[in-house]
Amino acid sequence: MDKRVKDLMTTDLETLAMHETVDLAATIIALARIRHLPVTDHHDQLRGLVTHRDVLEAIAAQAKKGTELDLSKLEVREIMRRDLHTVTPETKLSDAASIMFERKYGCLPVLEDNKLIGIITEADFVYAAMEG
Repeated sequence: MDKRVKDLMTTDLETLAMHETVDLAATIIALARIRHLPVTDHHDQLRGLVTHRDVLEAIAAQAKKGTELDLSKLEVREIMRRDLHTVTPETKLSDAASIMFERKYGCLPVLEDNKLIGIITEADFVYAAMEG
């Protein structure tokens, strides 16, 4: 039997709203030791994704401009990725892994009935490999 995304995905998610700040995103990423933060609306609909790299690029862009760095005034909507590839809980793990490998994605948000219910990450695959 083929394993599915639902067998490996993370469902205990940290998320952000579009109006929240990059400063908050950076804090959550650091404290939760994660690299991907889905951005949702009040109906749990996925609106975007902020990654650790996005935060670092925002910091670098501010530094390059020579402006004072104030991530508490920059909203995540300004740096989030909007063009996302998603999967469902029933997607085969092999298909999800192929998408992530071919597109060089670190994660895939998992949607059911257009609502965010989980995320599958490279770390989830590594953990599964360790478990055997």
